[in-house]
Amino acid sequence: MEKIAITLLLSLLLPGCSSINAQVKTPPLPASLSRPCLDPATLPEGANMGDLLDVAVANKLALLECAARHDETVRAWQHEGR
Repeated sequence: MEKIAITLLLSLLLPGCSSINAQVKTPPLPASLSRPCLDPATLPEGANMGDLLDVAVANKLALLECAARHDETVRAWQHEGR
């Protein structure tokens, strides 16, 4: 009887030694979030101060848009992990 009890106890504990292979599938990012950032604009040859200002503003706006997309990507990734 004691052998049967030990065998039953061991058979109940053995599944605890098995490994679980869980795979998490992450959905693809929306195209609007996975788009790469733009390269900075360059000044044209013979640029004046107005051109410099235009390029600086365009580069700043592109940087702000890229940063916003990056933040949204991080939020989407964290939301999927819950």
